[in-house]
Amino acid sequence: MTTQPESKTQDLAFVVQERAIIYCRVSTDEQAESGTSLDNQEEKCLAYAEINHIKVVGVFKEDYTGKVLDRPELNKVREALRNGQADNLIVYKPNRLDRSEWGINLLLLMQELKSLGVELHYSQDSRKVDLFNPMEAFMYGSFAGWQAGEDHRETVRKLYEGRLARAKAGYVVPHGKTLYGYRAIRGEERKEVDKPQDEHRRKREDKLWFFEIVEVEAKIVRLIFHWFVIGDEPGNPLGGLRIAEKLNEMGVKSPKGGKWRRQTIYHILTNETYAGVWHYGRRGKDRSKPSSESIPIPVPAIISREMWELAQAQVQENKRYAKRNRKPGRYLLAGRVTCGECGYKMRGLTKTGERTYKYYACNNRPSEKGRYCDCHNPLFRSEVVDLKVWQWVEKIARDKDRLLEGLQGYNSRQEGKVESIRRDLALVENLMKDKGQELDEELDNLNVLTSRRAKAKKAAEIEQIEAVLDELESRKAKLLAQLEAKTVTEEQITNITTFMAQVAQDLETLREAEAQGEDLPELKIAVHEAKRRLLAMLDVQVTLFVEDDKRKARVTAKVCPDGVILSVQYKHTNIFAQAGLFLRAIIAAQLQANNAGRVSAQTPICQTADRVNPGECPGRDGFAVRLNPSWPHRPRAGGIPR
Repeated sequence: MTTQPESKTQDLAFVVQERAIIYCRVSTDEQAESGTSLDNQEEKCLAYAEINHIKVVGVFKEDYTGKVLDRPELNKVREALRNGQADNLIVYKPNRLDRSEWGINLLLLMQELKSLGVELHYSQDSRKVDLFNPMEAFMYGSFAGWQAGEDHRETVRKLYEGRLARAKAGYVVPHGKTLYGYRAIRGEERKEVDKPQDEHRRKREDKLWFFEIVEVEAKIVRLIFHWFVIGDEPGNPLGGLRIAEKLNEMGVKSPKGGKWRRQTIYHILTNETYAGVWHYGRRGKDRSKPSSESIPIPVPAIISREMWELAQAQVQENKRYAKRNRKPGRYLLAGRVTCGECGYKMRGLTKTGERTYKYYACNNRPSEKGRYCDCHNPLFRSEVVDLKVWQWVEKIARDKDRLLEGLQGYNSRQEGKVESIRRDLALVENLMKDKGQELDEELDNLNVLTSRRAKAKKAAEIEQIEAVLDELESRKAKLLAQLEAKTVTEEQITNITTFMAQVAQDLETLREAEAQGEDLPELKIAVHEAKRRLLAMLDVQVTLFVEDDKRKARVTAKVCPDGVILSVQYKHTNIFAQAGLFLRAIIAAQLQANNAGRVSAQTPICQTADRVNPGECPGRDGFAVRLNPSWPHRPRAGGIPR
């Protein structure tokens, strides 16, 4: 009997390598800390992953504040983890994930990671956090987040106190780009004549900052003030726009190295630094803070105090004068019109002569004085654009079914953004529930304590939990507000249609009053503001452009994201253009008469000329005429036949 050899099967062990995403973050204030650079964090996290045989599938780095959860790169990390692209998240230390009050962001992130089955690692401590261990989750979650927030506040406090102390001592504290006309220098870089004689003070000031005048730029600043107050000719002061045009014509570069603009000119004209006083605590474009809340610091003056005071008086005078262009009811679509050629916003423009005309004009459009801008989109008559857009909006707002369909489509398009908000809202609500239960337990524990010290310690813990709950309630309110802004309910649709009905009723009242020769200015203003409110409800945006030599408007709204094209063409009243149209009509009619043998004296040109639509005979204003055999083949004196 033959014995078959025994078959042995060897068990194969398959080792699946874990995947990880690395997240690194810094912010401007945190650059003062050692070991927090993005490259340093990435290096430490990569080393940790290599030691623990974890495959890194992605590295996300950003310079962003840790006080908010909505960060561009962190959002990508969370999306990748939700899609199952990694099983681990590696960060350098807890404060790279969170700097919020009471560590709320870290608590929410840890809850999300736990629900996804993703493990959290800190490379600095070479530790994996057990998210299912309440004590460990507390130490590396709530407590670590709170500590990170405390560290951040301490860093910011030290930086602020240091800057404030230097400002109170009379030294400038530069931040961002130095003001045009100056450069920031260290004390040791100053001219010898500007340095103090006292050796101790000299050494102390060597590391401090000072402003030094850049004479090439200072000459331009003086020229700007001179043109604005006195003018390029005595008694002919220039406005901000004309000053910008002149500087561009001269080839002078703006503070940013490009073209000068009116806003740049006014920022210079209203900055007291040029008169010798720099303010610490008043930043950027925010001029609303009273001077009492800022610290005035003397710096080298480029212009005299008298010149600066005269400029401020002129600025205020210009503001009062400009109010005539801001009367209610003038431009219905103000702030909602964009140029279709260059993408700039369009402004209201009024031209006066024998008649007054109102237009929408591109802010980047050349002016009659040779402005440097290069957009050649023409002017658009505001009454035509406003009327056509309003008729379209009115038609939609009156049709509730169409409105409902459009707004439901808007909700569908916002679903991606809404889903992200809903996820964060669910995390907040779950955490609130957990913290509420924790608070109840701690209150029960407090009631059974008898020791004064134990009660005080427990009360402090309860106070911390309540602070976290307060922050969570605030976060929930913000998320609900965002959710409401991204969605439209049927109740809101009903409100829009009801509001539209009221506007229509007011418009009818206005028409009846105008028909009877009455003037109701207050109602006009009210109707105008109501229209503006409805445009805001529907988020109506208008782009004006020219296509096939015709002026057109592309209108978009919540109910129509793809937009609709409206014709906003109007008849030109230029006498030469009208005469040209007349001559073309005469020639076309004569050619047809030669071919047909005769054209009736009663035949309107609008029925024979190939450039005029059949059946349309607008009369004298439209320059459609009747051919008369006795007429000459050119218009008689005056250019317009009767």
